[in-house]
Amino acid sequence: MKKRICNILLVLFTFSTWYACTEKVLILPEETSDNLEILPTRPPLRPSEVEVYSAFYHSIEIQYPEVQPDRAVKSIITYMGDDNQVKTIEVTDFDQVVTIENLSLREYEFKITYVTADGVTSRTVVKKATPYAALTDYPFATLEGYGEFGVVYVHWENVTDREVEVVVKYEEGGQTKSASKLSAKLRDTLAIRNLPNADVAFDVQVKDPVREYASEVKQLTINAGLSVEDYALSTLEAATGFGRAFLTWVNPQQADLRLDLSYVVSGQTKTATYESTAEDGAYTLVNLPEGAMNIVAKFTNTEADEESDNKTVAVTVDKGVKETVSEGVTVSSYGFNLGALRVKNPASIPVDVKVTYKDKTGSDQEETFTVPANTIKYSVPLHRVMAGSSIDVEITDDIGTLNRTISSTISDAPLSPTNIELNRTGWGATSSSFRISGAGVRYTADRLLDGLFGATNVDNGWVNEWGRSDIDALGKPSNVFPHYIQVDMLEVKYVTGISFVNHTNGVQDGPGTFTIQYSFDGVTFHDGQTMTRTNAGANARTHHYLDEPLLARYIRVYITAGDRSASNDAVVRLAEFYVYGRE
Repeated sequence: MKKRICNILLVLFTFSTWYACTEKVLILPEETSDNLEILPTRPPLRPSEVEVYSAFYHSIEIQYPEVQPDRAVKSIITYMGDDNQVKTIEVTDFDQVVTIENLSLREYEFKITYVTADGVTSRTVVKKATPYAALTDYPFATLEGYGEFGVVYVHWENVTDREVEVVVKYEEGGQTKSASKLSAKLRDTLAIRNLPNADVAFDVQVKDPVREYASEVKQLTINAGLSVEDYALSTLEAATGFGRAFLTWVNPQQADLRLDLSYVVSGQTKTATYESTAEDGAYTLVNLPEGAMNIVAKFTNTEADEESDNKTVAVTVDKGVKETVSEGVTVSSYGFNLGALRVKNPASIPVDVKVTYKDKTGSDQEETFTVPANTIKYSVPLHRVMAGSSIDVEITDDIGTLNRTISSTISDAPLSPTNIELNRTGWGATSSSFRISGAGVRYTADRLLDGLFGATNVDNGWVNEWGRSDIDALGKPSNVFPHYIQVDMLEVKYVTGISFVNHTNGVQDGPGTFTIQYSFDGVTFHDGQTMTRTNAGANARTHHYLDEPLLARYIRVYITAGDRSASNDAVVRLAEFYVYGRE
């Protein structure tokens, strides 16, 4: 096939106005006769093979197939012109595309005939086509623009893959600026950056670079809006707490933003830099001094190399975390060289605390623990403290460490009354194991706190698992010693002793040798006093007082032997358990 001089489209526009159109497939009319009769005096050619195309710029293009000179020497094309006069075109060069220009945007009917050298004509074939408007008309008609985050976007549509150039001109700062884009896409956008947050008039024109044809000029007035960096700056807010300033901003484009901060501390300028692409940006300045201060902020869009203006944020900073926690540390005395260190941490981060002091023998002692965030009261027992000695407290937050020395009020004098039965309401109890009877009775440790014992409650109380060798909480078979029972008193208590009530069913099997262990957190237990006990009979209650009181939240009775010397069974039964001390 020969190549046509210009691009021929197989689409047909239907125009809603003189310039608006849509693509449609060109449908050619049928021949006047499907079966041409070939006579000696008629050229053996078919005009139906001639192609008629709609073309841009109000044109129709007609292309002939290959024609041998002995078949035809010319072709006659006739059509009705816009002046209602018949127009005739004689074609002798069949290798060239015939272009009929300056047509109206309506359907035309073309009659095509071949002529031989001796003047014989072929049958006439009628074909129809409608010209297209200018190549630039449809993109021009669809031009529109909008502004967002400091960028103006000019958008257009096309109906062909032929390139058009969109040219935009505007005034900024007294200077004429321009931007352009060459595109063959059916839909495309030209982005114009570095624009102010104000209405700007844009003159937009569509050009055909091949025909050197340009459309009219369309004016679009668009506000680019705040740039990404300026928008982030406009949304920048600051909140304070515990020696910190919490900065937040919005980055809806998730652009590469850099935040530069400066502020003055003790007469010296401090700076900080933070980079983020997060939509909801956040940064925290830490270790700020207490009082009022100004923070100067600026955003830079590192991708576009654009900076925002400066913004000054005034804040009032309160004490830091470790400073606030340090002020809330207190020491209470319970006599007998016992004390309690109480810590309050209202901050949203945990702090580590180390306490050092001398015990009553003059030896150095150390306790370390972590106080969780938002803790109203956290108590740590201090045992065997030398009366009147000072206590050193070291508090560490995520920034640094603060030391404080507290003058101790802990004394070695006893407090009275001391042997009071503590209120067990709400307490919890656990054990190393528990027995499930053949009847399904569960002898769990919480039954030690229910107050039920005696002849009418023979199935009450706690029993360790002795009938099977299950692995218990101590990691050993449950039917061998040791066993334990444990209570959680919910808060630190001053403890002076414990009390057991024997089981009712005639086989007492109480604890014989046991150690009172104590803990603040329920994880780490310390050994207290070891005691022995003899069988006191069914439902009997025995009391066991400590030589030295202790402070604890958790009390564990660690049982290493039973109170029945004649029995080799590692079974322990108890009906009730009590703790003595001072509320």
